[in-house]
Amino acid sequence: MQSIRIVIGSVMVLASGGIGLDANAGSVKELTVQSELALRVGKVTPPSGISLTMINTASSPVRLWRESNTWGVAHWRVIRIRAGQATLFYQVPTEGFTRNVPAFDELAGHVSVEIRLDLSGQAWRSTDRSERDVRVGDFLVVVYDVPVTDEAQQLGVWHGAVIGTMSAPQ
Repeated sequence: MQSIRIVIGSVMVLASGGIGLDANAGSVKELTVQSELALRVGKVTPPSGISLTMINTASSPVRLWRESNTWGVAHWRVIRIRAGQATLFYQVPTEGFTRNVPAFDELAGHVSVEIRLDLSGQAWRSTDRSERDVRVGDFLVVVYDVPVTDEAQQLGVWHGAVIGTMSAPQ
C-alpha cells in the first residue's frame, strides 16, 4: 500500500506504507505503517553546510534506517541550481561495515529531528566537476530517498521519498 500527499510550497511530503511477511505463517500481511515525513531546509551555511528538519507529521511513530548500515547509508540527494545550471550531489557508501544488520531508529509521532548535511564530506559526489558548495543565490532541492527492500517491508521501516526546497540567503 502506498499513499502520496504533496504539499505545495517549500515542503513536499510523500508518505509510505508497506507490506510485510509474517515469518510464522509464511503469508503476506499488510503492516500498519501509516507515517508521513516532511522535510524542511532550514539554513544554508556556506561553503557546504545544509541544516534540515525532518518531521514525522503523523501521530504514530515512523522507523528510519540508521546510517550505520547498508540499508541506511547514502539516501540523501541535493540538487543545486546556480545561474540556470543544475548540479546533482549524491552520497556514496565510503566505509565497509564489519557488522552489518538492518538497524533502525523510531521517530515518535509529531516529533522532528535536526539533520546536517555537509557537501564537502567524503561521501558526497556530483554529476559534474563543480565545487561542492552552496552560495548566495543558489536554489536547493534536498531529497531523502529510501528504496523499498525486503527488510524494510518485514520490519515496517519507512521507504519512499521526501523533498524540501530552499533558496540560499540573498
